[in-house]
Amino acid sequence: MMRVVPIACAYGAAILAAELILGSAGSPLHLWHFERISPWQWSLPVHAAGFLWILAWTRLLRHRPAAVSMIASWAFFAVAETCNRFLLVLFEYGGAILGGGASLAAVLVLYALLCGAAVYALRRWASPPRAG
Repeated sequence: MMRVVPIACAYGAAILAAELILGSAGSPLHLWHFERISPWQWSLPVHAAGFLWILAWTRLLRHRPAAVSMIASWAFFAVAETCNRFLLVLFEYGGAILGGGASLAAVLVLYALLCGAAVYALRRWASPPRAG
């Protein structure tokens, strides 16, 4: 279990960097910005739950191809972001570069990359498949 901690820290650092660069209305690269709530009211619980989701699916599907774990993990974020975009509207998608729909699509691609990296790291260092 101790091998999960550095992976969780790297995951958290990636989220922090994304929030500061891509989620800040002052950044020219921003894809979203919070207006109705503080960023951490959404980001902290959703991303913590997301990491636990990735960890659970990676361990549960350790005998399946890594892509299956990645897709199952990515589904969590796809549902959360889609619910926010169309139902909750806790923050706005779009910025100087992309509109709302394209920003959501870019965020979903970034989550796919994050999930792929997290699943790879977890399978490689924290929960390698066991024989049998």
